Amino acid sequence: MTKQYEYHQYANIFAMLVNDDLNELAESIRANGLDNPIALYQGKILDGRNRYQACLLVGVVPNYVDFDGTDQEALDFSFRQNAERRHLTTSQRAMAAAKYADFQVGMNQHSGGSANLHTLNDASNKMDVSKRSTAAAKKVMKEASPEVVEAVEQGKMTVNAAHDALDLPKQEQTRIAQSEKPADELREHRIAKASKAKMVLNPVDCDGDLTLQQITHLFGSVRGVLSRGNEIDQETRNNLIKRMDCGIGNLQRMGEA
Repeated sequence: MTKQYEYHQYANIFAMLVNDDLNELAESIRANGLDNPIALYQGKILDGRNRYQACLLVGVVPNYVDFDGTDQEALDFSFRQNAERRHLTTSQRAMAAAKYADFQVGMNQHSGGSANLHTLNDASNKMDVSKRSTAAAKKVMKEASPEVVEAVEQGKMTVNAAHDALDLPKQEQTRIAQSEKPADELREHRIAKASKAKMVLNPVDCDGDLTLQQITHLFGSVRGVLSRGNEIDQETRNNLIKRMDCGIGNLQRMGEA
């Protein structure tokens, strides 16, 4: 029976393989054996979580090797192994960079500033992503629902889309993240929200006669609002009616002149 191991926190910088990808790895190990041993640090799996799970799936007893090094070396080893081995989206790399930067900050605080503090920019460079993407990933990890974070880490949702969803209630974030196509769900939500938004129109001043150009502008503004196909609130509706009445009244006076 295979011994049960916990995952080291450094290993959790990267998301686990799921479903077809994990099954494919398991079948490869069944057919060819485990090529790379699983690295242990402090009695936990530092590198090889997916290989470990794949071995459990097909009943292969894995071989292990103890990592001998400092915390910083263990963090860099786990990070480097996964960054080089995995085929990750830009958003997944940004999430990994954000986690790596957090660990570095934690190490620096724990050691009283003697450790080499890797900034957000350093972590971004390691994962070949922009600092802006890594900063967005940090915000998503801190403020988004767990389901949104998981969707980004699994490559089902971009970090930018997740960042855009942060102003939504957590329940709505979760619903979107768990949908079949989160990006489409988020886009539809934004469109629906925009369609219900109150449209602001400048007050209409109908005192005195308007020029033909002013009348044309009035009718143009009415047409512009109606052509959007949005749900119109009552205040906007009243404003549109007033614009129409104002324009029509001025045209009638022009015809009588």
